[in-house]
Amino acid sequence: MALVFVILLLYWLANAKPETVRGFMFSFVIVALIIAAIVLALMGRYLLSFPLLLAAFTGWRRYRMVKGAWQTYQSFKDKVSGGSSTPNSTQMDRKQALDVLGLKDPIDQKMVNDAWQKLMQKLHPDSGGNDYLASQLNAARETLLNELKEKQ
Repeated sequence: MALVFVILLLYWLANAKPETVRGFMFSFVIVALIIAAIVLALMGRYLLSFPLLLAAFTGWRRYRMVKGAWQTYQSFKDKVSGGSSTPNSTQMDRKQALDVLGLKDPIDQKMVNDAWQKLMQKLHPDSGGNDYLASQLNAARETLLNELKEKQ
């Protein structure tokens, strides 16, 4: 029975999406750590069970943090691209530029530059961001500043 279970599990792991396998493996390790800590505690080995519980809790928290950061990145990337058919294009309209920089009308040059600088510090490739996000920020800033210059 155990052999059939292992074969079915391996078959599922071979055919599942990588994200699903990653989540399963992480959950498996956390559950294994918790079970090992409980068994050690029942055996009276409290000094060995506490680090296992601490490792399980820390791993779970880090996984949640990384997963949340990844989802935020994906959400921002989707918002910046705006679902356009040419995601590498740096041309954008006023509404997209305002969304990228997180601004609302009315705007002035100082607001645009401040928003751009704040986001660029977080999303610059040297600070852990990437070239695509930096180029989108630059394009948004350029679009809004050009529009403000034309109005003057």
